[in-house]
Amino acid sequence: MKIRPIGGRDGYFVSDEGHVFSKWVNKGMHGLVKENELKELKGSRTKTGHLYITFGRKNGGEYIHRIVYESFEGPIKDGYLIRHLNDDPSDNRLVNLAQGTQKENMEDALKNNKLKVGSENPSSKLNEKEVLEIMDLAKIMPHKEIASLYNVGRRTIDKIIKKETWRHVS
Repeated sequence: MKIRPIGGRDGYFVSDEGHVFSKWVNKGMHGLVKENELKELKGSRTKTGHLYITFGRKNGGEYIHRIVYESFEGPIKDGYLIRHLNDDPSDNRLVNLAQGTQKENMEDALKNNKLKVGSENPSSKLNEKEVLEIMDLAKIMPHKEIASLYNVGRRTIDKIIKKETWRHVS
């Protein structure tokens, strides 16, 4: 395991295996003190499964995959993102990360069977064919029953019918 300092974050370090460490220890009324020992920090998980870490109340947070990539590979180009090659957003090992475009990210998702063909985003449970079926069923069936058939919320069905989502499907 290789460990490097996190740029612009005094006393914080990251490993090529996706772990974040700190030398800072809270000594209560004496405040934060930097010690020699590295303490692993636990990241928080977003709704999409990505892990992020906060650097104190005033400093905000950052995605761990971006910290790992930038610490070992350098800056991320404008318009690019960091892809998880195996499509596991919590796997922040350097060998699983690559810089790329959104198109490449979607191609990864297709290759890893994490995205249905015709889906407008990787987190969608539905594809275009199913959305068309839902639009037809909505003419003869209550939205609640359709939602149950497709294992989605009734509000999802409402948004499809009102063209708030899946606008490109007709």
